[in-house]
Amino acid sequence: MLLGALLLSASPVIAADFVYLKCEVTIESTEFNWKLVKQISKSEEDDVIHYKIDFKKETVFDSTEPEVANKFQTDLNTREIAWKTVKTNGSIYGEDTTHLQYETPGEVVGTIYLTDRDHRIENSGILSGSCEASDAETYEASK
Repeated sequence: MLLGALLLSASPVIAADFVYLKCEVTIESTEFNWKLVKQISKSEEDDVIHYKIDFKKETVFDSTEPEVANKFQTDLNTREIAWKTVKTNGSIYGEDTTHLQYETPGEVVGTIYLTDRDHRIENSGILSGSCEASDAETYEASK
């Protein structure tokens, strides 16, 4: 019992119901038109994404789509979680992946892919940034 208490006190992530992170990210993306066989645009955008992590249910929510609960996998060696979000709607298909350091907030990285088969448009890119501890009030205000 004492060992269990020591483990819980050593890792606040396990003891908390939720962990909240605020991540400042840069999103670099390229849009390509397959009909014209050329790049249409390239952009770089800075943003802030807030995450709410529920370790008991192994789900993560982000402020850009707060109604979506993403199931994640945990790597205990690196103290990272990772998840993939897939979206489909008719001819549109999207797939995003994210890797996030949680115990000592640190780096967040991800990939972004979206295609519209009817219009033969593809958007792909990367997300990268750094995170810091946050709280429930800040997460709720960001939605």
